[in-house]
Amino acid sequence: MEKEKPYRCEVCGKRYKNLNGLKYHRQHSNPCNPENRLNPMNVPGAPANLQGPNVNVAGAGLGGMGDGVLF
Repeated sequence: MEKEKPYRCEVCGKRYKNLNGLKYHRQHSNPCNPENRLNPMNVPGAPANLQGPNVNVAGAGLGGMGDGVLF
């Protein structure tokens, strides 16, 4: 099997035929990517409304429709 899939993830041990497969796995797998593990938005079971300090909320601070404010 090592000849068929020579690229192995050091964290979880999964094997891949191509280096690109391993790179994709490292970037997108929460348990294997340290950046994803430290991000509270990716924690399983975390509340859906949990917002980090750099959240961009569309329309934040703008008046609602029909409140008489014209832009």
